[in-house]
Amino acid sequence: MKIIIDGVAGTWTEDTPAAPELPEGYVSPHFRESEFTCNHCNTMEGHEVPQELLAMLEDVREHFGGGPVTINSGYRCKTHNDNLGSSDGSWHRYHTAGEGAADIVISGVAPSTVYQYLVQRYPDRCGIGRYDSFTHLDNDADRRRW
Repeated sequence: MKIIIDGVAGTWTEDTPAAPELPEGYVSPHFRESEFTCNHCNTMEGHEVPQELLAMLEDVREHFGGGPVTINSGYRCKTHNDNLGSSDGSWHRYHTAGEGAADIVISGVAPSTVYQYLVQRYPDRCGIGRYDSFTHLDNDADRRRW
């Protein structure tokens, strides 16, 4: 047995990478918290971007060559959500810790292509929606498609 990376003895620690330090304002290696703030009030009203959603977005970014993934809509305050005609149950509202959604665009990649990848990658879970100009992704444990 040896001590590796995290200072805990055990063979399982050999593959455990140290958590990277993120630059100020970043919530993952490639996404800033400001990208997820409400387009109406420019806040997140005390909510945090779910780590699971960030992991999925990092995965999408890597799959499509590592280029920028633009977040058109992340968190939405009630007013903004209502103005868009979205339901009170929208995952963009981040009702509880761990829930979240993002409407994304990848330059040079059709939303239908992003949709197809996400459906293949997460066949039994997540809300995945295809629109003409963006793709919706949320980290719902249940599978929803539109």
